[in-house]
Amino acid sequence: MNYDYTLTDTLKMAVGSQTVLRKGKPERKCAVLQRFFNPMLIFSLLISVYVLIAYINGDAPLTPKAPMFLGEPADEFKYAFRFYLFIFLNILPTILYVIGFAFSVRQYKNAEYAITDCGVFLTKGLFSKKLYYKPYREIYDIQIRKEISDILCKTGTVTLSFEFPEQKIGSLTPVNMAPLKIKNISDYMEVYKLLQENVRRTNYV
Repeated sequence: MNYDYTLTDTLKMAVGSQTVLRKGKPERKCAVLQRFFNPMLIFSLLISVYVLIAYINGDAPLTPKAPMFLGEPADEFKYAFRFYLFIFLNILPTILYVIGFAFSVRQYKNAEYAITDCGVFLTKGLFSKKLYYKPYREIYDIQIRKEISDILCKTGTVTLSFEFPEQKIGSLTPVNMAPLKIKNISDYMEVYKLLQENVRRTNYV
């Protein structure tokens, strides 16, 4: 349990009188590393390599060998339009990558979890904080998953799967819902064992 971590007021109010067994946040370095190695980085690097090679070979805009792409310099509007379009399309992946990296700070700030004697509380979100709660009786599967960032930071992600009954022609059919993830935590094995114990106690005793 992370004794040094203090729950935010939002989660404190949600937990209420329940006993907190474990609490915490994702590892900061892991959350940042996960955003750093996102697919847009690879796309940005490929685009950068393409532009560099194009300029070296003389096939890029503003080089003598590229009039067919941009139009004749005499047609200033067409030349300028195609030039700026070329530049924009090449830097767009980098812009999206930088924005995504900046948003990771906000996502990290809104992410926290609390495991109580009754269930699991989880908050996440980008522009606003969303609160999720699942009692142990609704959890039917718990898994540990490791992404590249988890392997590098020696952390893990605990995934909680659950279902609820849906009425279909007079019968109840379990419907799988999107799982909840306690992401990038260093004590993932302890969290996994604690959840297994509480789910087993609630559902099978």
